[in-house]
Amino acid sequence: MRKAALSLLALLLVALPGCRKKQTPPDPIQLVADLRSPDSEKSGHARLLLITLGEPAVPAVTGLLRSGTPAERIVAANILWGMGPRGQVAVPDLVVTLDDPDPSLRGASAMALENMGAAAEAAVPALAKALSDREPTVR
Repeated sequence: MRKAALSLLALLLVALPGCRKKQTPPDPIQLVADLRSPDSEKSGHARLLLITLGEPAVPAVTGLLRSGTPAERIVAANILWGMGPRGQVAVPDLVVTLDDPDPSLRGASAMALENMGAAAEAAVPALAKALSDREPTVR
């Protein structure tokens, strides 16, 4: 019995310090790469983690918004929508996409800006212009 108790105590002494280590946050650049995965579970998980990270993930997400494929750019705008006001650093990039030829991207960008609320105040003139967009989904 005493030997088992000592073994258990030794195991706890080895395991407990590992429990106190802080977990490092996920790397936003890796998460953006994971978004491109054909595995929908992996890309969906990456999307949720990026939204959860908020502001630290905005530079990686805006990089995708600027230079991804059309579908990836819409995903980036949707991620920024999910961040709400925590994505406010992306307001200038979202304003630029309001003039994009792709109406789906324009609509997703307008929704992201709307979800940022007062944090997107600088986008009001561009959003006012979007009210006269030829596409009803953007208006």
